[in-house]
Amino acid sequence: MKSSSVRINVAIIPDKRVTSRAIRMSAALKKKGGLFVLGKTRHPHVTVYMSDFPRTQVRRIPKLLTTMFVSTIHMRAFSYVVKKDGYVEVQFKVTPALRTMQQKIITALNPLRGGSVAHKEVFAKFSHRAKINTKRFGYPAIGAAFHPHISFTRFKTAPKGLPLTTPITNFSFTAKELGVYVVGSHGTCKKLLKKISL
Repeated sequence: MKSSSVRINVAIIPDKRVTSRAIRMSAALKKKGGLFVLGKTRHPHVTVYMSDFPRTQVRRIPKLLTTMFVSTIHMRAFSYVVKKDGYVEVQFKVTPALRTMQQKIITALNPLRGGSVAHKEVFAKFSHRAKINTKRFGYPAIGAAFHPHISFTRFKTAPKGLPLTTPITNFSFTAKELGVYVVGSHGTCKKLLKKISL
């Protein structure tokens, strides 16, 4: 029986060049024991907002976002990060344009959640601020906690000597599209519902 809710990710879609590089990086990390590989069913992306929505509201999400944005956004990659929970990612500088984008998306979509608390499976591990964000907005990584990134893969325990040798600037790009995705395991984007031009 299907759940009455579905987790949706509204994310920036990297350009074709960065998408290809992310997929190659993910494949290289898989050889070291990565738990997933990016590709056609796990789309490279930069999450802006991710939460659980009633299935009856999902069709409204692209409509609310379609006319919201009027300019592209430069995404400047600045660091590789191996996180404590095993994710390996490239992080991007948070700009005023990105903060404004996130705020607009949350303002438009948060009312569709119906007040439900999202991310229940990991909620107990969140910081105090993350719990407040999740209760109010359905997503922990808001405001000062917003760290835009592309995740290449995840490890149970990250090994030493990971092949993070691609120059970091090779992951910078100009964002021209948002994607509305259904979320899969490990926070991956498994199904694209709609592309939205910026």
